Amino acid sequence: MGTLTLTKNKANLIFAFLILAASIIILWNAKWTLGDDNQFITTTAIGLPVYGWCGSGRFFPLGLFDCSILLFVPFGNTAIAHLLYSCILMIGSSILFFNLLKKITGHDYLSSLLSIILLFFSASFLQLHMSCFYPERIIFFLSSIIMFCLWMAEYRHKTKYYVFAFISSVYMTYTKEPIFVALGIMALVELVFNEKLRMGVSDNKKKYFI
Repeated sequence: MGTLTLTKNKANLIFAFLILAASIIILWNAKWTLGDDNQFITTTAIGLPVYGWCGSGRFFPLGLFDCSILLFVPFGNTAIAHLLYSCILMIGSSILFFNLLKKITGHDYLSSLLSIILLFFSASFLQLHMSCFYPERIIFFLSSIIMFCLWMAEYRHKTKYYVFAFISSVYMTYTKEPIFVALGIMALVELVFNEKLRMGVSDNKKKYFI
């Protein structure tokens, strides 16, 4: 009995379909909350940058600051700009994560695709991207950059990947307090499994970068 596999083209096609479906859901079913309305009408709607900290309470000064980039686009003071930006973050994060999974699994497209499907159907992934002011959106994007760059740095030995990972991790520490725990877990996983991963790819290193 043969092993169930999936070709590269089919995996990419299904992945593209998932991305499209997720984008439609985000744009079609996105709902505003009172917090979104207040944050929107007091910041980007009137041309002001978005801050996540006002001098008291929880400390996450860069948690929402990425939304300020919308001030540089012609329709950045509209709600649709926020929703489109959310889709862009979702797409960028998913592509990075999918490529990382393919490298980790040795281009096992079926396992990588199943992992992405589980992510998309998780309780919070789409919900986070259907809101305009959840810092978790940029957190997931930065986390994907960190994991992807650390993997590439490990096997390409390029300083630039370490630099990108460092900048992303520093930015991420100011987006929300629990990030320190997340970074700690990432470091622990790297410490525990690094040698095993290195041994697993040392003989077939080239195929991870095709």
